[in-house]
Amino acid sequence: MFQKEQMGVFDWILYFILLAIPVVGLIIFIVVLFSSETNQSLKNFQWAQVVMVIFVVVLMLTVFAPLFNELIDMINNGNFPMP
Repeated sequence: MFQKEQMGVFDWILYFILLAIPVVGLIIFIVVLFSSETNQSLKNFQWAQVVMVIFVVVLMLTVFAPLFNELIDMINNGNFPMP
């Protein structure tokens, strides 16, 4: 289905609908990503999604890990205002 030279609007809509289904979306994502016959623009779009997810996870770990650690320290030391 995603092997055409050029994907139309309906193909992209169908792709996003399939990805919205939890388990089916993950399977479709992996199959399309590693298939050699997949449309190149779709494959590039999926690799961009993978890169963005990795970037956001690394950013969240570097920003929120120290804040979470500080919150745990405040709770353990009794400095956290409880209602």
